[in-house]
Amino acid sequence: MNNDISLLDLFSGWEGYNTSLILALRQTPPELLGQRGSEKSRTIGELYLHIAMGRIDWFSRMGAPGAQTLMQEVEGEINPDTKGDASQDHQLLENWLRRSWDLVESCLQGWNVSDLSETYLQSYLGKTYVVPRQWVIFRILAHDIHHGGQISVLLYQQGIEPPELGANGGHITPLSTVD
Repeated sequence: MNNDISLLDLFSGWEGYNTSLILALRQTPPELLGQRGSEKSRTIGELYLHIAMGRIDWFSRMGAPGAQTLMQEVEGEINPDTKGDASQDHQLLENWLRRSWDLVESCLQGWNVSDLSETYLQSYLGKTYVVPRQWVIFRILAHDIHHGGQISVLLYQQGIEPPELGANGGHITPLSTVD
């Protein structure tokens, strides 16, 4: 594999998935942002916020450029006491989905394949782990898709069919055809 290839090229389509999340959010009526799948699960609005905050948190942990500043802005705007209120605000949710994606996109654009092996130390439950960028990027991509799937199911249960998250599987980037 060419080690000079941009990770943005390698992960092409992820931006489209973020756009699909935003389009689904726009289809979600305000009263459904508080909808839960079960008593212990996150609401639809909390899932959107969780996707954005997961990106910022993990990219901040690995020292991604601009991530720490964004983390401070999040902490200034969304604190634990008002997190529930934040998850009910379409504009705020869309803003953080966009800003967290801008962080991811900036890193993917600036890094190439050889940068995937760079590591940082992460302490968790009394152990210190050596965590490569590749692991974090894959984890966050999978995290986006997992929680986007939850959002899709919750919306379908309410009679809302977000085409990008449902029938199109999160793909809004058209493929080339041969005919």
